[in-house]
Amino acid sequence: MCSPKKIRRYMWKNDLSFCLCRSLILLLMVLAGLVRPAAVFPQERNDALIRGMLEMERSKYGRALDELARAEEAGTELAQVFRLRARACMALNRMDEAAGELEKLESLDPVRAAYEWARYYALTGNDSLAVTSLRTYLGFRDKLPRKEIMTDEAFRRLERTRLWVSLWQTDWYGEAGEVLTEAEYLYSRGIYSEALQVADDAIRQGMDDARLYLVRARCHEHLSNNRAASGDYTTALAKSGGKSSFFRERGLFYFRTGDLSSALNDLNRAVSADPHDLSLMIDRAGVLASMGRYDQAKNDYDAVLLFRENDTELIRKAGRTMLEAGQALKALEYFNRNLDLDRSRPELFIDRAEAYMATQTWKNAYEDFSQALDLDPNIGRVYLNRGKVRLSMNDPEGACYDWNRAARMGEREAVLLLQQHCR
Repeated sequence: MCSPKKIRRYMWKNDLSFCLCRSLILLLMVLAGLVRPAAVFPQERNDALIRGMLEMERSKYGRALDELARAEEAGTELAQVFRLRARACMALNRMDEAAGELEKLESLDPVRAAYEWARYYALTGNDSLAVTSLRTYLGFRDKLPRKEIMTDEAFRRLERTRLWVSLWQTDWYGEAGEVLTEAEYLYSRGIYSEALQVADDAIRQGMDDARLYLVRARCHEHLSNNRAASGDYTTALAKSGGKSSFFRERGLFYFRTGDLSSALNDLNRAVSADPHDLSLMIDRAGVLASMGRYDQAKNDYDAVLLFRENDTELIRKAGRTMLEAGQALKALEYFNRNLDLDRSRPELFIDRAEAYMATQTWKNAYEDFSQALDLDPNIGRVYLNRGKVRLSMNDPEGACYDWNRAARMGEREAVLLLQQHCR
């Protein structure tokens, strides 16, 4: 049975007048500058937080709570720790514990707390407080896109209420939000010229949003206007306040256009600002490999794999990056690891066979190509490459057999090899 103190706390926390008062206080704090978005500066990595985030992605909420308890002990990124713990508790229907985590979050990040309170109230059936909290959140400048809120599973039941309809009768995003949505939609459909025109018009009219410059930068890049794209990526980054995601966007643009040094600089800054986003380290590894800095690239991949040790796609990516960079022995380390995890996929044998080809280890390459064909006998490229291996093993008859099979499957190179080596 709950204690009287806990009952009073619960009633107060769920009282509409309290929710309105708290919302007003939070809004005034933000407007007065007492609470600001977190500045971008180098962060200390909290490994337990990363493990907790990954467990949340896997819907392993109990394990996530264990990791997030360790993350709190580390003493960094506490707002994120409390937010994730609240979500894990909500997923486990431990609502009193979730409320406690939200109270701690509120003292550190009232903007995100307002949104999480809205989710909490929606999940506990308190529609009026859910909408009140969401109104508070929507009043802040930095907020999630409307589409992301509308598709949040926590609000599914609330969507069928009059309160929800009334909430969205207010134009929370203004004309700039509508224009951004239109530009992003056109860009997503590949209609780059029209998306560019929409973004151009909005910026000329004084809509000063980092995301508009980002859309315009992407459109310029797709239209091969890289100078204009570079300028807009830089402007978007500046107007974002130096967010890690915008450093990533510009860094990947530099990577795609061959400016590897600038790409590495931006991705270093992104990783420094948000060391808990493992995708940034994966991006940086690709840049490092392209620069010939293979040991550093491998270090980044291995650092990520400490947390995602059974991610066969990431292991493949690391191995293929090394193989394409001419580092076949390093690639073999990853491909061997993948086959220790899964021997049912032909592509994993193909990966290792190609690495063996690069090291001229013909017998092993032949065996792996053959194993791949046992799993799927309809891959023309495998017959093509196994034929090359057989020729190197002084088996021209076997090579011609494989090239015949490959040619019938549409491999043009196999036709040329048949003309050169077979009668």
